[in-house]
Amino acid sequence: MTKNFILGVGAQKAGTTWLHAYLARQSSFNMGCMKEYHIWDALTFEEGRNFLPSNYREIYKKTKLIPYTSYKSYIRYKMKSAPGFYGQYFSGLIKGKIISTGDITPAYSVLSSDIFTVIKKELESVGFLVKVIFLLRDPFERCWSAVRMKIKKSKYSVDVSEALKDLFSSRDYLFRTDYKRTIEALESVFDSENIYYGIYEEMFLKDRIEQISSFCKIKPDFEFVSKKINVSEKLVDVDKNLKKDILSYYSNIYKFCYDRFPQTRLLWNNIKQK
Repeated sequence: MTKNFILGVGAQKAGTTWLHAYLARQSSFNMGCMKEYHIWDALTFEEGRNFLPSNYREIYKKTKLIPYTSYKSYIRYKMKSAPGFYGQYFSGLIKGKIISTGDITPAYSVLSSDIFTVIKKELESVGFLVKVIFLLRDPFERCWSAVRMKIKKSKYSVDVSEALKDLFSSRDYLFRTDYKRTIEALESVFDSENIYYGIYEEMFLKDRIEQISSFCKIKPDFEFVSKKINVSEKLVDVDKNLKKDILSYYSNIYKFCYDRFPQTRLLWNNIKQK
């Protein structure tokens, strides 16, 4: 029996929540206790350090129990502190009709080829075939959606346009939107047949549902054709000059994707006309 591991590496705000929900409802999948495990970004990327868990070892020594509400944090702690636990945890989910699992963490788009190599080796050491899914979205729309999500989660009232102006060129946003760098890192580690690239603006079409389902070795579920999850509402428009600045800033990413994924010429903003 082949054990399949789906490694979802982003991009943030490009359909990864939908992907996790789609896989989690399949009878052959057990995605474990959370969608985003945030292991490898927390260990290697400065902006991911807030996902480093506190030490639960002392609590366990005293009580021999981990409070249920802390279970996810405990699993993260074990994965980050115990070598090999990441692969062992997911391998333990495979039993009976369950032959597939995965970790859909969009922040993994920031990882280097060296870290992808470490992930691949650890998962293969416990018998997994590792298959990668990378979902891409129009760079401007991805940044704009990420800002709206950030503000929605914030306890403070912030001007969304000002927040976008401050954040779109930040290190975190640049790394998450530099699709060229992510693709090059992935393709230096994984075989092409084990990488799936999806374009957010077309991923909910029936034929794309069929493609991603085939890649994950499941039957297509067309109830998800029009089911979008975790969509942030656009309440204001972006200033035209600011939008022009963002398109210019990410022009090399647009050009790369126009060539690599020709459909993006029609689906995404046209930088030549802005």
